[in-house]
Amino acid sequence: MATQFNACPYCGVPSLGMKFCTNCGAQLYTAATQAPAVCPRCGASNPGMQFCTICGLKLLTPPPQAPVTPPQMPTPLKKEVKVTRKYGALRAVATIFRIIGWIVLIGGSLFSIAAGVLMITGVTLLEQELPQITTVSTEGIAIAVGGIIVSVVYGLLALAFADICSVLMDIEANTRQQARSP
Repeated sequence: MATQFNACPYCGVPSLGMKFCTNCGAQLYTAATQAPAVCPRCGASNPGMQFCTICGLKLLTPPPQAPVTPPQMPTPLKKEVKVTRKYGALRAVATIFRIIGWIVLIGGSLFSIAAGVLMITGVTLLEQELPQITTVSTEGIAIAVGGIIVSVVYGLLALAFADICSVLMDIEANTRQQARSP
């Protein structure tokens, strides 16, 4: 007997000649099992027919089975884990360093530029009074550039420290959340 590769009419899984679906459990009917092959009245062969081709007798067919839906796995409920905020002092320190970092970065750069401009303009006013002083103007530019560099470096260091504190707090909160989740 050859193996039949019919699909289940309810879920579509191949039946491999089985009487019942291996996926949803529905009873599978082949042409041979849907109606008797031999008519009980005249004995004529009627494979897969609902009526006898010789005498017209209605052949008994198995009752149609209601579609069986396969049981669905319940979806796991995601448990919302409320993470409490810890380390309030460290959050305050990180916020303070973030504020200080921006003040030093912007304020220090502006102050350095203003100091350099004042030294350069002060030198030109001084040169009008005393023409022998001419080397001071390069010092104003050096002070402005040096002040900007120092302000940027210290401002970025303060911002980096604030971000490191935030990253450490986030790592701790994430680790605690992962430990609580199933």
